[in-house]
Amino acid sequence: MAFTKNQKEVMLQQYEKWLEESKAVFVLSYNKMRMPAVNAARARLREADGALHVVKNRIFAKALENKVEDVYREALADMFTDTDDTRSLVRMMKLREVYRHLSNAADRGDEAANVIADIVVKIA
Repeated sequence: MAFTKNQKEVMLQQYEKWLEESKAVFVLSYNKMRMPAVNAARARLREADGALHVVKNRIFAKALENKVEDVYREALADMFTDTDDTRSLVRMMKLREVYRHLSNAADRGDEAANVIADIVVKIA
């Protein structure tokens, strides 16, 4: 079933909201699970104040990339607030590199999701 651009945007906003409200996110493949097992997992998660959401992979990858970019920008801003001495400056530069690599990894993940979706569309 194909989704319209507006429907995809609504899904993206919902996924971003879930990410913003979550303390932790686990990405699982459930392709071998039967519905009773999925329902049992959903019930156990609810007992622990958690939730299980089935998402569109490509759109969720974009939501994750957006979240990583937000965290990256916030982390960079925080780094520059306390650079009083050389030691702080060196630490800031190291952290900046770590954050940059994490941001780039998120970008590559989004690009990979796009390629996989294109391959699936072309095969179908």
